[in-house]
Amino acid sequence: MPEQKVWWNGKIVEASKVRISPFDRGFQYGDGLFETIRIQNGFPLFLEEHLERLRKSLSYLEIDPHMTPHVREVGDFETCRSIIRNLILENGLDSKVSRLKIMVSRGEVQGFGLPPATEPTVIVTVSLYNEPSDEIYNHGWKGIVLQNGFTPSIAHYKTISYLFYLWARHQAISKGADEVIISDKDGFIAEGSMTGLIMFDEEENSWIAPVSPWQLPSITVGKVIEILRELGEQVEVRSVHTDRISLFETVWALNSMIGVMPFRSIGKYNVKSTRSDLAKTIRQRLFQISR
Repeated sequence: MPEQKVWWNGKIVEASKVRISPFDRGFQYGDGLFETIRIQNGFPLFLEEHLERLRKSLSYLEIDPHMTPHVREVGDFETCRSIIRNLILENGLDSKVSRLKIMVSRGEVQGFGLPPATEPTVIVTVSLYNEPSDEIYNHGWKGIVLQNGFTPSIAHYKTISYLFYLWARHQAISKGADEVIISDKDGFIAEGSMTGLIMFDEEENSWIAPVSPWQLPSITVGKVIEILRELGEQVEVRSVHTDRISLFETVWALNSMIGVMPFRSIGKYNVKSTRSDLAKTIRQRLFQISR
């Protein structure tokens, strides 16, 4: 089986040939950012939105997107699209559903705080994605609410310092669940360990997208809101306390890879309706090839 190819600091190489310094701040401190993008039959979905989020995050962490050609290349839409296309072809994934990751670290640089990123490390990978089966989508996930933690202060940015979210999801897995719902420091629903969230309020006959200053701005949540409104559904964006989670008729988990995944239960409470047919309709619209 051919070895996986990756894009590393300006060139496509076999994964085994990538070398990262032990002093790279991404390795030492998680000082960097990433984006995960679904590739549908060779085309990256919502690439411009992902790159815009990446650019904003780079700016926040004071990694100049114009400092080096490698960061500049992945931040530019046309150049990045060309990189992705070549990488997909090199890995024989042009007719497959795959997962693409763009990773940028500050690289090997000395200093306290956030020193200038003179030599960032940039890696782009693409690998085959095994989608959940129709049975899993129809049955839905089992979820829990995290009881002993909340989203970090920099949750608004997709940093490679991801240990908190891995730990949070492990709390779900250890209890036989699939995903964990995490609150912010004030007890309001923020996000899942790897998903955004949207819920249906039967009394208000409206979908509610929970919002918090301590959550990642989810591209998929934004797209699902657009589709729901196009379908004539009412949608509100507002804060929701975790104490109210059991009052919602439907709760969905959303991200760029799974699209829309209904919850069947959250803790001890069984979700009234998964609305799996509507979830499927929205998934199909999300995953339409957009060139």
